[in-house]
Amino acid sequence: MTKALELGKQLKERCAAIDKPHISEQLDQLNNAWSQLNSDSLARKHSLEDGLLQLGQFQDALGELLAWVIDSTAKLSTAPPPGIKVGTVETQVRDLQVSVQCACVGMFVCNRLGCTYVCMKSFY
Repeated sequence: MTKALELGKQLKERCAAIDKPHISEQLDQLNNAWSQLNSDSLARKHSLEDGLLQLGQFQDALGELLAWVIDSTAKLSTAPPPGIKVGTVETQVRDLQVSVQCACVGMFVCNRLGCTYVCMKSFY
């Protein structure tokens, strides 16, 4: 771009006075187009960086959720049968409820991030 502007400046210096306004106009158009291209590419860069950040957050949330599913599956498949004492069963139910409530928070975060990522139209 610098080279093109320098050549345009040299052309303006060497051309007839009647042609100078036309050359100046063309150089201004080139400058405006270059500025717009820079602006558009910067906006695209920011959009892609935002998308990359959101994708990373989604992958982290999804990884945590999948780890919980794997851990819970292993715990449930190796858990002893429910006891016959009410206190033991209540404790087992409470532990399971706490685990599920924690997973619900992870599922909410994962859904929110996934929807945000999918709904971003600036990536397409």
